[in-house]
Amino acid sequence: MLGDRSSHSVRLEYLDGLRGVASLMILLSHLLSAWLPALALGTADRRVPYLVPFAHTPLAILWSGDTAVMVFFVLSGLVLARSSFGSTGPGEMTARVLKRTTRLLVSAGAAIWLTGALVWADAMHNQEAAAVSRSPWLAQFYLPGPRPGLLWSALGGSVITGSDWWIGPLWSTHVQLFGSMLIFGLIAVLGSDRRATVAVGVVIAWSLFAGSSRFGLHFAAIASGMMMHLLMLRASQRADRRSRWSLGTRRLWTYFTLAVAFYFGSWPDEAEVGAWYNPMARMLGFTDNYLRPRAVAHTFSAALIVWVVLHHRTAQRLLSSRFLRATGRLSFCIYLTHWAVLMSVGSWVFARVSLAAESVYLGAFFASIATVTGTIVVAMVFRSVVDRPSQRLAEWIGDRWISEDTLQPRRAPVMLSETRT
Repeated sequence: MLGDRSSHSVRLEYLDGLRGVASLMILLSHLLSAWLPALALGTADRRVPYLVPFAHTPLAILWSGDTAVMVFFVLSGLVLARSSFGSTGPGEMTARVLKRTTRLLVSAGAAIWLTGALVWADAMHNQEAAAVSRSPWLAQFYLPGPRPGLLWSALGGSVITGSDWWIGPLWSTHVQLFGSMLIFGLIAVLGSDRRATVAVGVVIAWSLFAGSSRFGLHFAAIASGMMMHLLMLRASQRADRRSRWSLGTRRLWTYFTLAVAFYFGSWPDEAEVGAWYNPMARMLGFTDNYLRPRAVAHTFSAALIVWVVLHHRTAQRLLSSRFLRATGRLSFCIYLTHWAVLMSVGSWVFARVSLAAESVYLGAFFASIATVTGTIVVAMVFRSVVDRPSQRLAEWIGDRWISEDTLQPRRAPVMLSETRT
């Protein structure tokens, strides 16, 4: 039981594994959206008629990049809350903000420089590949015309404003930055008492029904991660109470929850969602307003997935495999670098092989191999050259900020508890 551990610095390895799964889902989502949009997006293509029906089924959870991003947001709120309780002094909380900001700005800036160099070298072949795959998703990037300043973007402009021109997924760092400030602020003001639970609930409600259409639900996902920690904290204080549910009932409930999570996590983005989702769409009255149906469904799905993992020992064992843990620890670097590889090397391989073999299947196969292999290599180099030094720099800045007179006595850390199912 994690509640028996003595330090909140203990790393929850199964959460690394969940990050690994989420990063693989994002990578698969981008590969399929680029090479086989009929499967990823449900677009009509007579060359691959058998793929279209699978795009609007729960099987699409495997390549639901939006759900995977939401999982990352929920995990961020959970882990930040877990690591920050007990260090609520103003100096420590400010140091945490500085460390978080430094790492995001340095790593994202380096990734922008890498991508910008490829753009200026005319090495992006996504338009050429999009003409072959007929992917509207791939064709929308790196179009001729005005572009944001590379220097401005790399020095923090993209992270601060959420601009994603240079790197498509970079908008999420904007959410991570300001979402972490939200978590730190709530902890500094309210701590972990019952007022914090109410306040986080208010934040989630406000994020759902106010603010911008693009980022509101994402902040709700981050706040839901903190809410999970608070609920686990309350549960650990009532650990002496035995569950009234039998083991079989808990397992059945867990499997049902996962089925619901996969169903909503695979929700399509089109106005016509298909036979699998039409009954639920009519029941819930989803409309295409700023609370986009797909975004609502994916946020709900991500929260359910993380909650199940926190409570299910079998899921934790599966996610604690060496491969998934290693992938999870590399996930941030994969997230920042796979875009440049896909748009350059991957797109070039896809266009050449597809035209030479007259088969988009073969093109997608070899382009995926090239993209995945290239991403792993670049991500590992990026981790050694950029990400780890940025972490050390962030720690140094945080340590410099905290002086002896600002240090506060640390309360005994509170750990996440687990329940067996």
